[in-house]
Amino acid sequence: MTFKKAKLFRFKKDQNERITCISYDDNEEYYSFLREYRSKGYRQVIITTEIMIKIIETSVLNDNLFVYKIELAEEDEELEKEIDQLLTKTQHNSSYFALLLEKIQFLSERSSIDLFRVYVKNQYQENTSCLNFFLQSNGIIGIDSEHFENQSKKICEIVEEYLF
Repeated sequence: MTFKKAKLFRFKKDQNERITCISYDDNEEYYSFLREYRSKGYRQVIITTEIMIKIIETSVLNDNLFVYKIELAEEDEELEKEIDQLLTKTQHNSSYFALLLEKIQFLSERSSIDLFRVYVKNQYQENTSCLNFFLQSNGIIGIDSEHFENQSKKICEIVEEYLF
């Protein structure tokens, strides 16, 4: 699966701060890309674990999507295994979603371990394309090309609602 990628930025428009996604190509040097947009008045957005949780909740509860992979900022094999087991259980029984969120919130509030990247998608259904996206703590998002416009807007709206 190839993802179309973008970086989240804050910018002022008509005296209001907004969140926007600006397309990002992996062939571009990341820090030059950031410098270029900073010089245009954009400020980068970092996706904290709390923001990721909000996006996950909205995606699962409102859009009927599911989280299928979580990467931690630090390696912890035991914790990764525990999270993977919860993810598998959640796919088969949605009541495990509450336990997954509880575990992520616990990590966020009571330990120094943060989420690095979270992958979300919808269940495959015949005659429909599969929405698939990831969120990364540095504010990079990746979304399948077909759903990029709609999903990037949703993510921007959720982040905007959380920050402002």
